[in-house]
Amino acid sequence: VLPKIDVNGYYRFDNSLVVDLNNQSAQFDHDNRNFVTGIRNRMDYGINWDKRWTWGYFRPQLRIKHLSYNLDSDGDALEKSPSVTVPVASVDSSIFLERDSSWLTGFTQTLEPRLYYVKAAFKDQSNFPVFDTREFTPSYDRLFRDERFNGGDRISDEERLTIALTTRFIDKASGQERFTASIAQSINYIDRQITLSASPSAQELGELSRRQSPLALKMSGRMSVNWRFTSDIIYDNHDNELEKSSISLRYNDRQNRLFNATYRSTRRDARLFEGVSLAQDIRQADISGFVPLAGNFNLVGRWNHDFTNSRALDIFAGFEYNSCCWRASVVARRWLDRRDDVLRPEEDLTLSNGIFFQIQFKGLAGSGGRVDSMLNNGIYGYGSEENL
Repeated sequence: VLPKIDVNGYYRFDNSLVVDLNNQSAQFDHDNRNFVTGIRNRMDYGINWDKRWTWGYFRPQLRIKHLSYNLDSDGDALEKSPSVTVPVASVDSSIFLERDSSWLTGFTQTLEPRLYYVKAAFKDQSNFPVFDTREFTPSYDRLFRDERFNGGDRISDEERLTIALTTRFIDKASGQERFTASIAQSINYIDRQITLSASPSAQELGELSRRQSPLALKMSGRMSVNWRFTSDIIYDNHDNELEKSSISLRYNDRQNRLFNATYRSTRRDARLFEGVSLAQDIRQADISGFVPLAGNFNLVGRWNHDFTNSRALDIFAGFEYNSCCWRASVVARRWLDRRDDVLRPEEDLTLSNGIFFQIQFKGLAGSGGRVDSMLNNGIYGYGSEENL
C-alpha cells in the first residue's frame, strides 16, 4: 500500500445531530505484474440523530457510501474505472429497565432489549478487485454493523433486523458492573448477493440466502477485584453446530502484575484446492503475562499456539528494566509471519527466530519501536498507565 491517506471529520451539534465524513485514498502495488494494481477511493458520509435519555436511546441514521477505482491492469476483462454509490439507512434503539435483584442481595439487575434495523441497496460489484478485504468473523458486535466486510473493496447489500437482549448485575455499594450477558440474532429479509468472489460457490450462496443469522452470545464478569472473564459464543442453529467460541481469563492487580489466558475456536468450511480438501478450522490458545521482579526489572512473556496445525504462532520471553528516566528491553522471540495467500501452512510457512533489544529515554519525542509493538500486541493490558 503506497500510500494510504485518510481524511475524516466528526461533528456533534447541540440538537443531538451527528455528522461524520470519512475519506480514504489508497494506492495498491505489487512486484508481480500479474496482480491487479491501482488506486482505490472510498467515501463514507453519514448523518444521525443520536438522542439519548436515562431510560434508553434512539439513533436513526442515513449514510452514503461511494467506492471507485483507477486500475492499471492490462486485462481486457477488467474495467479500468469501476465505481458504485450505495445509500444505507439504519435505526438503532434500546430501552433500559432496572430493578433490585431478587436473588442477589445488594445488586441492581438491568434488562435492556435492543433493536437494530439496516437497509442497503444492492449494487453490482462483481467486477471490482479485492485488495485488502475479508468478511468479518462472526461475532455479537458484527450483528450491529451495516457492513459484512472488513476492508474497502465491497459495500454490503443488507436488509435485516437484529433483536438483542442484555442483562447486567451492578453492585449498589460500589456501582461496579459484576456480570453482563447478551444474546442476539438477526433476521434477513433479502437474499444477499454481494460476495468477494465473482463466482461464489453454491454453499456460499446458500448461506447468503438464510433468513436467520447464527445466535450470538457474549458474557463477561468480575469474579474479584483483580480477576475477570469474558466469553463469546456463536451458535449456528441452522446446522446445530458451534461456529465460534472463545473464553478469556484476565488478572490485573493495578500494581503492574498482568496475566491473560485465552482459548478460541472457529469452525470454517474446508477449502477445495487442486482436488484436495483443506481444513480451515481454528483452535488456538494464548497465554501472556507481565511480572515485576526486584530492582525495577520486569519479566514479560507470551505463548500463542495453534492446535489445528500443531505449531507455535508466537512465543517470546524477556526482561524489561524501567526506571524514572529510561527503559530498556531485551526479548527473545520465535514467531510465524502471517500470510493469507498460503493454503497449506504446515508445508509453506516456517518459523523465524530473533533477539530484540530496545532502549528508550523518557521525555524525549519519538515513536514506539518494534519491541513496544510486540509487547503491546502480545500482552493484553501492557502499556496501560500503570506500566509506563
